[in-house]
Amino acid sequence: MIFIYDGEPANRNSAIPGPSSELRKLPPYSPFLNIVEQDVSALKAAIKADTSRPEIQVQMNDRAEARRQGIALGNYRKQLLLQALQRNIGTITVAKCGQWFRFMQVYGIPQGSVLGPTLFSLYTSDLPEAITTAITYMYADDTTLYCIGDSIDVVISELNKALEELLHWCKTNSLAPHPKKCEAMILHRGRFTGPLKELTLAQHTIKWVTHSRLLGVLIDDQLN
Repeated sequence: MIFIYDGEPANRNSAIPGPSSELRKLPPYSPFLNIVEQDVSALKAAIKADTSRPEIQVQMNDRAEARRQGIALGNYRKQLLLQALQRNIGTITVAKCGQWFRFMQVYGIPQGSVLGPTLFSLYTSDLPEAITTAITYMYADDTTLYCIGDSIDVVISELNKALEELLHWCKTNSLAPHPKKCEAMILHRGRFTGPLKELTLAQHTIKWVTHSRLLGVLIDDQLN
C-alpha cells in the first residue's frame, strides 16, 4: 500500500505505516495535492461530526473508564479518536477521488500556486453583489454574512434568504459550500430564551453557537 503526503511541516518526518507499505511525497504544485486536501477535509469533517455526538462526548470525559484501563485521560481520548477514524475511513473512496480529480482537470489551479489567492479573489469578487439580503464580509476563502433586524425571527429569516442566494451563486460558479464548517451566532442585547429557528444551507442545518473564532479572534455573543 502506498501512502502519499504533501510537504507540510507535520509530515516531514512521517513514519512508514507498516511493513507492506511505503511513503511517497508529492512534488510541489502536483495536481494530486488537491485530491489529498479534499480527502483530508472530508475525513476531518466526518470525524468531527462523529465525535460531536452526545454519547461520544460523554465517553471523552469518562475518567473512571480511563482509570479502569490504567491509562491517562489524554491517551484514552486518543483511543476514541482512533476508533472514530476507523469508523469513518470509508468516507474516502476511489469513486470520490475520481470525481475530485475529474473536477480538478476542468476547474482550479495546482495547490500552492502563487496565483491561487489572486485568482480566487477575482473569481469570487462578485459574491457580495449576489447576496442582497445580508451584508457580506470576505477574507480569502472565509465569508461572513451579517444581518440586522428588529427581532431575532426577522434576522433568521433574512439569513436563510441570504444562504439561498449564496447557494445559488455557488452552483452558478461551480463552487461547493461547506455547511458543516459553518456556524451561526446571534448578537443580541440581553438574553434570548426562546428556541432559535433553523438556518439551512444546501439541506444541512447550520449549528448555533455562543462563541466562535473569526480570523483568529475569539468572539462571543456578548462581544466580550
